[in-house]
Amino acid sequence: NEADLEFAKQNGGLIFGTIDLPFKGAFDGRGHTITGLEYNRDLWTPKANTGLFASTDGATIKNLTLKDAKIGADFRGGVLVGRADSTRIENVTLISCTSSITPANNAVSLITNAGVLGGILAGETNGGVIYNCEVRGGRAVHNTTAGVQAIGGEGLYMAAFAGYVKNSTIEYCRVTPTRSEDGSLIDMTDVTNKYDVAIGALGGNNVYASGFVGCMSEGAKVIDCFSTAECYSYAASYVGVISVTRAWTGGLAGRILSKSGNEITRSHFAGDLSSRQYNPIAVIPVIQNDVNLGGIGARANAGDATITDCYFKPSVSLSGFSQGTSAKKKIYALAGDGTVSGAGFGPWDDERYVTRELWEQHDYDFCAG
Repeated sequence: NEADLEFAKQNGGLIFGTIDLPFKGAFDGRGHTITGLEYNRDLWTPKANTGLFASTDGATIKNLTLKDAKIGADFRGGVLVGRADSTRIENVTLISCTSSITPANNAVSLITNAGVLGGILAGETNGGVIYNCEVRGGRAVHNTTAGVQAIGGEGLYMAAFAGYVKNSTIEYCRVTPTRSEDGSLIDMTDVTNKYDVAIGALGGNNVYASGFVGCMSEGAKVIDCFSTAECYSYAASYVGVISVTRAWTGGLAGRILSKSGNEITRSHFAGDLSSRQYNPIAVIPVIQNDVNLGGIGARANAGDATITDCYFKPSVSLSGFSQGTSAKKKIYALAGDGTVSGAGFGPWDDERYVTRELWEQHDYDFCAG
């Protein structure tokens, strides 16, 4: 079809491919726009791998814009693709799109939560390449309350771009706000990840919100990318036996797993980070605001990735959202081990951030070269 498309609200399978029969072809949008795509999850029939493409393997998706789309998924989902294996995605833009993800067993979670892998563009990518793509405005949101959880759960990853990135390269991609024709700001891209447990017996939960990718693992690479997203994580356990919940908020990555080959190169974050976690200590509630904040990575330690010429802008967070006091936020480069800065990465003040010559000295790619 040579025309742009507008979709009505749908329930059920609207999508290309399934986890058992993934899409393996080439999709060229030829610069067209799909507007109003909407998929609502069925509470009683959990459906993972939700997106315009549920699952892809060896596919190519390119030259497409998605606008005002709303996707609901269980466990794993993204507006463009739920799970992408060995897939190349290029020249795709998402404008004012929403990705809403819940754990597949969120209604009760009697044993454990099943985890969440959610992003506005993709839920998970494994062995693929994403090039010259943009998320402009919109939301990545997870908000779940569980009654009883016996042994803790999997990671809950929500990100503005992609939820879980394994052995994949993301290059020359960005997360930006929506703007009017005169350039004035309309909406920032928002990431909100909230998980409440009424009674947690053993273990705990780790909740991640990230301005770019939720988790990097096993050779994940982020090159010449940036984000200005607003990110908030919240983790709470109201009655805990041996459990601690943690909220982690990162600029470029929520978590970096300590596997060889992870790289972040010439990428930066200029958005807002905040968090809150609530844990009972001897039945006395302990509330902590704005903990585990990492301008480059939240749950990440020095050595988990090779980080080269990567910077973040603390002033946005220090004047941004907080349930405590914004100006008192402690923002590390890597919050896992409290790394403040390193050779070739760390915070930049406002004056340095607006000096183009400084970026050019580090060979930043401004035009997809």
